[in-house]
Amino acid sequence: MLDYLNKPYPFNDDFKHNLRIILGISLVVFLFLLLYKPLDLSALDLYDKVYLLLGFALVTLFSLGVNLLVLPAVFPGIFLSGKWKIKHEILWNLWMLLTITVGYFFYARLTGLYELNFSTLIRILLFGIIPVSLLIVINQNRRLKMTIHSVDTFSDGIKNSEDVMINFPSKYKRGNAQVNARDLVMIHSAQNYIEIYWREGSELQKVMVRNTLGNAMKQVKRFRHIIRCHRTCIVNMKYVTRMRSSQHGYHIHLDGVADELHVSRSFAPLFREIYGKLHEPELFQAGSSPKR
Repeated sequence: MLDYLNKPYPFNDDFKHNLRIILGISLVVFLFLLLYKPLDLSALDLYDKVYLLLGFALVTLFSLGVNLLVLPAVFPGIFLSGKWKIKHEILWNLWMLLTITVGYFFYARLTGLYELNFSTLIRILLFGIIPVSLLIVINQNRRLKMTIHSVDTFSDGIKNSEDVMINFPSKYKRGNAQVNARDLVMIHSAQNYIEIYWREGSELQKVMVRNTLGNAMKQVKRFRHIIRCHRTCIVNMKYVTRMRSSQHGYHIHLDGVADELHVSRSFAPLFREIYGKLHEPELFQAGSSPKR
């Protein structure tokens, strides 16, 4: 549960987008109160009803404007997307619900619409849920579109690099190795050598090259799905079949590799991001044979 709450969440700090959301939600609140008539305003004529209900829309406009436009501009360090997490988003939505509800309550008291009692508080709280619920739905829809676009872009990048050969030079005059990027599974450091693993059909192949893992990383850094997960290991994220988390970080299994691998904390954020993007089934298809 704590792992889920600590996952990054993209804070929506797009000023123009938020301004459109605020105006739209305020209009929806006004139309909802006018058309569905949850308030007993039968004693008022149409002009007075519209005038009174516009007040609720203006309270919504003011509250959302302060929370979504003013506060992020005044305190940008708090709302940085890199630091913003799911737990922050939940607390932020509860805060907006509180501010909107308090605004509705004082407006209702100011206009003499309601007497102060428990039933009034519940009704106003339900009114406050409407704009916050709309905001959550809109943000989730925006986040989903961003995720789909990100996955599509990432997928295109992988597909474009599938037939690229990676050269791993040896410090000896002979002993270089070439592996197709789509078939490379992992590279492991072994003292003064690196062990390169790749798929050849259904078999896992290995070759040792005299070089360092740092130099190997330079050869694969242009491939976004081939990343370092530990100071001794580079993995192709296409071949990660399972991941589990523990108090020591992430542990992963690679297709065809018996041993479980550990993901260092320093590499965990990037690893988790790319792992999430590769949760599309078509990105886990095995490639064809490499060349050496």
